[in-house]
Amino acid sequence: SLHGPRLHFRTDGAAATQASSRSAMRDLVSSITQNYTAKAAPPGRREMERLNWLLRAASRLNEGDAIADILSALVQVTLELTGLERGFVFLQHDHDLKLACGLSADGTVLEEDSTVSRTAMQNAVRSLSKFSVNDTRVDKLAGDWPSVMENQIRSIYCIPLRKPTVPKLPGTLLGLLYLDSQGVPGELTVVDEELL
Repeated sequence: SLHGPRLHFRTDGAAATQASSRSAMRDLVSSITQNYTAKAAPPGRREMERLNWLLRAASRLNEGDAIADILSALVQVTLELTGLERGFVFLQHDHDLKLACGLSADGTVLEEDSTVSRTAMQNAVRSLSKFSVNDTRVDKLAGDWPSVMENQIRSIYCIPLRKPTVPKLPGTLLGLLYLDSQGVPGELTVVDEELL
């Protein structure tokens, strides 16, 4: 919606403002974790819960000052929504995607990205659209990728982050949101995918 919540990125501000934004990001993740009950609710209520989740997330992300805090909150809320184990944000830099933020579902910072599926990332970037594999054991193509086999990746979701240029066109690639899991395969609903 043109009149919905908007993200504002600011680079100025004192240390106290940055500490306040970090606190706001922690509050965001905490409130979403406490209030996100959509998976246990009936289907109609589940969709409303997820829409409420989106509004809370957008509102809290809008309070953030530092880009790093916003990216961290983005990864945390998407891991909470999807139930996957790891999340990374890669940003475009000199025609290459560089790791900007990585977190595990328990909040551990991941500073190394050698275990992600570069093939999945390339598919999403090449098509400028979401690329996902719910279960690599069922998907014969993805199941044979070296990174998937070596790192025992079971579910993969890659979503390009784009800056809109012209309505109804893909826009400029800013980066990529990458989520994966080695455990139980992911099962995202249509509503989950729209929220992402």
